Amino acid sequence: MRTANQTAIVLAALFHRSGQSRVRISQTTLKFVSYRERLRAAFVVAVTDALADYGLYMVELDVGGYALVSSKSLEGAKAATAKRYMEDILPQLRNGDELNYTELQDEISDSTGAPDFNE
Repeated sequence: MRTANQTAIVLAALFHRSGQSRVRISQTTLKFVSYRERLRAAFVVAVTDALADYGLYMVELDVGGYALVSSKSLEGAKAATAKRYMEDILPQLRNGDELNYTELQDEISDSTGAPDFNE
């Protein structure tokens, strides 16, 4: 078995060789490069943390597997500010007032398919 840091080095090299700013890897690939039969949550977290040292983010995907994304590819991303996108609730945010979390969650669920925790 490879350590989380060793696995991160292999994944960072794989990512670098791909020449892409983002890639998907399967659980099978992660098991293969880590030389493991099972992926424990703590190991995946440790690999994710180790990848940050190489400027990479690893995110588990809903469809299975993981995305590797270069942090440099996000440096040019548009800024999302509360002032611009949360104008309707800016006074509540500013004053620390209670928010309608159900309404916000419905908005999120509609666009992302996220689970509704209010049920």
